[in-house]
Amino acid sequence: MLADARPEEIRRFQAWKPNHITTILHRDASLYAPHKIQHGSEFDFFQSGTDWGYNAALNQLCGIPSSEICSLAFNLKDQIDPEKIIHIQQHHTPFYDVESFRYRDEIVTQNGEHNTYYVGAYLGDGLHEGAVTSAVNVATLIGPMRVDGDSPALQHRASLMV
Repeated sequence: MLADARPEEIRRFQAWKPNHITTILHRDASLYAPHKIQHGSEFDFFQSGTDWGYNAALNQLCGIPSSEICSLAFNLKDQIDPEKIIHIQQHHTPFYDVESFRYRDEIVTQNGEHNTYYVGAYLGDGLHEGAVTSAVNVATLIGPMRVDGDSPALQHRASLMV
């Protein structure tokens, strides 16, 4: 993402690939019936042959009354009644494999090298929390901004990869 990437930056990032995901917001509790599960939890994993997926029952997590079942599913479209789908969203997360993960800690420890800072979910758990944590870490590295506007933070070459 840098116009003037240095060889070490290219080496650290060249293996990173996106993991394309389709998530489904739905109101179908019937996908639990074949597994004899009466109440969903925040992360319920399902496996069918070599395929797997998960369903996050959002009621408890988001304070939704239990009479209005609301869930977020990944890779379970064939098991959800199409009439009970509220929304389908395409997005991507980092695809963690051995090669890409090998450089994650190096990216974090070298953050600020050549006045370049990296933030994003890929530097943590791949989720929102990882993005926020990495942003807080960069803000700490850069330090406070001075009121006179002559802050070292304004002189940094920044890169944002979420």
